[in-house]
Amino acid sequence: MLQSILENRIHLANLPTRIEYLERTSKRYGFNLYIKRDDLTDIAASGNKIRKLEFLFKDAMNKRADTVLTCGGIQSNHCRATAAIAAKLGMKSVLILRGKKEPIYDGNLLLDKLLGADVVYVTPEEYKKVDEVFEVESERLRKRGRKPYIIPEGGSNEIGFLGYVNAAREMKEQIESMDIHPRYVFTAVGSAGTYAGLFLGKKLFDMDYELIGVNVTKDPEEKFVKRVENIIGRFLGNYKFSQVDFDEEEIEIIPGAGIGYAMSTDEELTQIVNVAKVEGLILDPVYTVKCFLHMLEYLRQKAVRDEDVLFFHTGGIYGIYPNKERLTKIIDGK
Repeated sequence: MLQSILENRIHLANLPTRIEYLERTSKRYGFNLYIKRDDLTDIAASGNKIRKLEFLFKDAMNKRADTVLTCGGIQSNHCRATAAIAAKLGMKSVLILRGKKEPIYDGNLLLDKLLGADVVYVTPEEYKKVDEVFEVESERLRKRGRKPYIIPEGGSNEIGFLGYVNAAREMKEQIESMDIHPRYVFTAVGSAGTYAGLFLGKKLFDMDYELIGVNVTKDPEEKFVKRVENIIGRFLGNYKFSQVDFDEEEIEIIPGAGIGYAMSTDEELTQIVNVAKVEGLILDPVYTVKCFLHMLEYLRQKAVRDEDVLFFHTGGIYGIYPNKERLTKIIDGK
């Protein structure tokens, strides 16, 4: 049954993504750091979101939708990936973005517009009631003869999270063939779908690592613990799947937002520069660099030495460009 559920998707991503060993970083910190390169799933739709969107677009097409709506911040990776896949599949996309229209498009927003997305800008206060905005925009589309399909923030629901149940299965095959035995697996948490999928996959495929989520928002960690429970609960209920036993205490999500979601400190931007120079690897400012820094601190506090650790690179490279002025100063030592 699980096999058929995980195959009920549109195959879009370049899978499996490889696992790489970061030799110089491992020597510096004293543990064996491996990275799952989900930043290489695609180009226009790169990152972790495409795994979720494979399932969500399949559901949308099954329901004969011709337009997808979703939401996020002004530089949302998820919205950019949604726009890219919609264009690839001949569908329209409407993006509800938290922020103001900019005179010159940059980063993900530039790609959104290149990919033909219609953008609806909303204030932070309006975004708090995004479900109402979805309804208004959906009704507008229906009046024009369109068939809308709503994708939640981050693609994180009981359908989209299956992309990371599948990723857990993929990872298990890889670490067994590579003889890797991770004690810890780290991923960023912004809407909880990636974490929820990896958590359920860990249970279903009998893996014994500790899954640590790094919350890159200012919302409380308890919110995401509940969201993980709800996503998994709805999946188990919808598919009449055999019960999976787990305790709330097993869901480990730690704070890691720094000064705020999509807000970068000089330390974070400097870490992006350092990792790029040392490993030829680009972290993004919204998710992966925050997760990376808090992973290092977590492992330092735990005094982890000579053990395998796996880090999910969830993409987001286009978020670099809106930070180009500050990064230029750091690179030039100013």
